[in-house]
Amino acid sequence: MPGAVVPTVRIQAEDFDVAAEIAKITQGRADIGAVVTFSGLCRDEAGRLAALELEH
Repeated sequence: MPGAVVPTVRIQAEDFDVAAEIAKITQGRADIGAVVTFSGLCRDEAGRLAALELEH
């Protein structure tokens, strides 16, 4: 599949521009029917957080 997007997961503390990230992965593509994104927060719960699990 030419131009296929490789799934990527990044966990970071720095701010980022969602629109710029979407523009990067869709640039020059005419075969995309939809773009789906997920952004989330994980609460510390007073220092009791031991893990965060992401399944995709």
